[in-house]
Amino acid sequence: MTAKPGILFTDPVGFTGGAELRLLSILDCLDRYKVVPVVVCGTGDQLPKLLKERGVTHYVRTIRPRSMLNYLGNTLFLLKIIRRHNIKLIHGNAITSSIASAAAAKISGTPFIADIRDMIEYSFPKRMLINFADIILVHSEAVKKWMLERGFPEDKLRRVYMGIWGWWFEQAQPVSDIKSDYPIIGFIGQIAEIKGVPILLRALQQVARQFPRFNAVLVGKDFSQGGRYLEKMKELAEELEIGDRVNFIGFVDNPQNWIASFDIVVIPSMMEPLGMAAAEALAQKKPVIVTRTGGLPEIVENEVTGLVVEPGSVDELSETILRLLQNPQYAKSLGEAGYHSAKARFHIDNMMREMNEVYKDLIGFDVMQHSYLS
Repeated sequence: MTAKPGILFTDPVGFTGGAELRLLSILDCLDRYKVVPVVVCGTGDQLPKLLKERGVTHYVRTIRPRSMLNYLGNTLFLLKIIRRHNIKLIHGNAITSSIASAAAAKISGTPFIADIRDMIEYSFPKRMLINFADIILVHSEAVKKWMLERGFPEDKLRRVYMGIWGWWFEQAQPVSDIKSDYPIIGFIGQIAEIKGVPILLRALQQVARQFPRFNAVLVGKDFSQGGRYLEKMKELAEELEIGDRVNFIGFVDNPQNWIASFDIVVIPSMMEPLGMAAAEALAQKKPVIVTRTGGLPEIVENEVTGLVVEPGSVDELSETILRLLQNPQYAKSLGEAGYHSAKARFHIDNMMREMNEVYKDLIGFDVMQHSYLS
């Protein structure tokens, strides 16, 4: 009996960030009567555990290209996986794993998808390896435009928005950890400079002068070495004299429950290729403030489904937060409009239908479960 065709997914990490959650969603929707998924991922205790729970064959190996010798070793390793599992399609789930997979795909003649989320400059060797891909998958029109401006061929670029599972659109139960008689301003994202955390803290200082009765909750992990940036932000909150009303929660595995606890969600990023946290907040009927950068304006239409401010503007952000705090009915109307927009544009069914078409173009047949087919 001929082995079922396999799809190889490569991912550089072992934790579960946005890219990994998207990967898990795809794995959950594949029709395993037709294809067998195989994953190569980085070291860590989160992603391998979730793959094991799903019964997905996986290999733990760091495949970030660090040197020519390392790249050669990874290529030989992937070629063995391709032969062993009858791999008919390779999906690099991040830029680093796409680059790491490119040579193996080229040598074996296996159709290859490079998944690009970030708007960063690529060296010539990396550009060449990305161009080995049959399809370059991007997650927003902003990233697509960025890639086109840097000479990547338009006929290879395919935009597929990330999807939100249907249960996100149900009213989640707020977490019991938060008890506040005042409005809660929430942030979901990595605790990092590029996510606009210091801008948010300085804006909250200005808000407190006119509307002192609020609390702020920042949910997300600090990926800097030793958690130094988080400590720096805690110190900044104390310096701004808002430390008593700002809570840093860290990584959580139930973000929908935290979002359900917020009255306003702020995504103050300096740069954001898409910003699914904004769409997830809309799915919970929350009024959302985002910055005019990257893909965020694709998610939030200013004054219709949320509010959009300039990145880095402390004054504009503070004024916009105040506007929502002082006009709760207007804030509620934005949340309602945002909910309907997110449900129409970012539902998981839309993503899986589009991903099925991407895979079908390369592998020749439908690979998703029947309920996700057009």
